[in-house]
Amino acid sequence: MNTPDFREIAHSGGRVTLSKTRNDQGQIGLNLRFEHARPNPASIVALYAIQPGIPVGTCRSYGIGVAEFPPLPNAFVTILSSDSESRFGRFCDACNHYWRDGGAFVDSQLFCPYCAARGQIHEFLTQAQRNYLQHYASCVSEALQADVGVSVVIDLDAIADTIHNETERPRFYYAEESQQNRFTCRACDSFNDVIGNVAYCSCCGSRNDNDLVRARVNSIRADLERGVDPATCLRSLVSVFDSAAKHLIDELVRRIPLRPRVRASLVNRTYHQLSATVEATKKAFDIDLLDALNEEQQRLCVRMFLRRHVHEHKGGIVDNEYIEKSGDASVKLRQALVEDRASLLQLSEVVVRMVANLVRGFHDIFPPDAAAIARRRRGKPPQAQ
Repeated sequence: MNTPDFREIAHSGGRVTLSKTRNDQGQIGLNLRFEHARPNPASIVALYAIQPGIPVGTCRSYGIGVAEFPPLPNAFVTILSSDSESRFGRFCDACNHYWRDGGAFVDSQLFCPYCAARGQIHEFLTQAQRNYLQHYASCVSEALQADVGVSVVIDLDAIADTIHNETERPRFYYAEESQQNRFTCRACDSFNDVIGNVAYCSCCGSRNDNDLVRARVNSIRADLERGVDPATCLRSLVSVFDSAAKHLIDELVRRIPLRPRVRASLVNRTYHQLSATVEATKKAFDIDLLDALNEEQQRLCVRMFLRRHVHEHKGGIVDNEYIEKSGDASVKLRQALVEDRASLLQLSEVVVRMVANLVRGFHDIFPPDAAAIARRRRGKPPQAQ
């Protein structure tokens, strides 16, 4: 489904019915029924809340005859539904950013895709979802105050039908919003929809840098095959590395306490100065960008990064600095550099591998949730869906 950016996604609809019960011993209870019959996908998750609609936990649905004790004595069960694409909106209070995902296991923690903050489902609710829970709580109170058998209904179907109308919607109605980058996590196969491009997977915490880099490198290779100026392709390849390295190293610096001198060596710099970048990441994080690259590949990488500098700042004309730093004996002073397709294709492979080394080192320090990945790979769907 090709959903435009920042488009409102309607609620999936449904009908919640609450009614008071009384057993043979005179104990008062609350009967909850949820119905859905609209012709669109839908997912639900059960949350615990206390009055006046404060979320306090996630309810695990074990099945008939299996009891679960709520986190607080006065907590009651609520039903939270997805949007009409079967996605859930989330909001991180730590960084004030919104995203959507495809649901999560109720007994696992989510990751904020922007700042990697962790929490349970009820800790990443949007303000609109919280408004809905407040309304739900008021309906619970109304049902408990009514006579036995009298139903209180929350009809989300009727409200979902008004999404394209200009009529005022109730405060408790919540819709979601598509973002910019909808991707499936390569590690756990979970759906994510985030603003921007670089992100953690909301389900397992794996980063998507490798996929983004591969996509950009493949696009540059296609440009090269179409006859785009090789020097332009060289600039683009180095830019891909510089951007990916900046995102990853900035995140490492943000999350790891560092001495001021080490921090200063890593921030506010360009990462296409390859030798300095390799040395700094090795020293600060014990991450070797050149791991598994042979000597020929390393020399190629250093040489091509320096050639980019000549194209960018010297008009493509060889100077003494390039000859001294690169050791390139195939060129002469004042020669105009000409890039060849074979070297660029080799460089594209090396760029992908260097970024992969950085991502692997990153996840050695901040591992993804292996249990979430294993459960997804076993094909067990999240309980929220």
